[in-house]
Amino acid sequence: HILCVLFDVLVNIYEDYGYTAREAAVSIVQNNLWGLDIDDRAAQLAYFAVMMKARQYDRRFFSKGVQPHVYAILESNNLDPHCIEYFTDGRKDLKSAMDTLVKELHDAKEYGSILNVAQVDFPALYARLDEIRNEAVPNIYSYQTIDALLPFIQVGQAMSQKYHAVVTNPPYMGSSNMGNTLSDHVKKYYPKTKYDLSTVFMEKTLEMSQRNGIVSMINIPVWMFLSSFAKMRTDLVKNSTIVNMAHFGRGVFGSDFGTTAFCIKKGNVNDYQGFYMKL
Repeated sequence: HILCVLFDVLVNIYEDYGYTAREAAVSIVQNNLWGLDIDDRAAQLAYFAVMMKARQYDRRFFSKGVQPHVYAILESNNLDPHCIEYFTDGRKDLKSAMDTLVKELHDAKEYGSILNVAQVDFPALYARLDEIRNEAVPNIYSYQTIDALLPFIQVGQAMSQKYHAVVTNPPYMGSSNMGNTLSDHVKKYYPKTKYDLSTVFMEKTLEMSQRNGIVSMINIPVWMFLSSFAKMRTDLVKNSTIVNMAHFGRGVFGSDFGTTAFCIKKGNVNDYQGFYMKL
């Protein structure tokens, strides 16, 4: 739903700049929309939705070979070491980049997009995939390597780069319900927000944003009031700007414990007057 609504907004922006809706559809899929989900089927449905939205604006879109940047998060646990060895081909730059991705995406299905993935030389990785794809005599590992490593590299790129806007409905889970592995991870990397996954995602999405980028989400309001989040609130006001917020109270999503929706700008704007509404 988020990607589809953004698609319509972006088409309007493109048209204001003189593009046709058909031209806009291709460029939006190629350049503007990226999506991640920990659940394979959710990612498939989002991928399908983006394709159908593009088809709405360009009837010939399916024939153009343009693929959305919408991915299910992959982990490195089951990658074939022979494929990685063949892919790196003895090159230190490729080996260094792949070693980093393999290390940082280990058990990625457990953590999802709260993992911190470094920026590696992704153009070099894609160039190597093109080399393999265009080999005159394919190796026994050629197709297997492309099938295994292309989506893995794409996920790594999506998780490592910075965005102008990050929009999500984060998972809600208190620390008492986390397994030991997840609990240890958030305590280590998100000490200010570790008490709930929803607040961990607030910190993470700000990290994923470019300077002056926007984070927008629907969240539970625990971070607004509880003493556990005092340090988080102080840092948020110091380093960011709350552009607007609607505090819904309870019942917007049926039987819930209260929700709040907001946009936060990464970077402090002195004396900024946000727009707030308590419902």
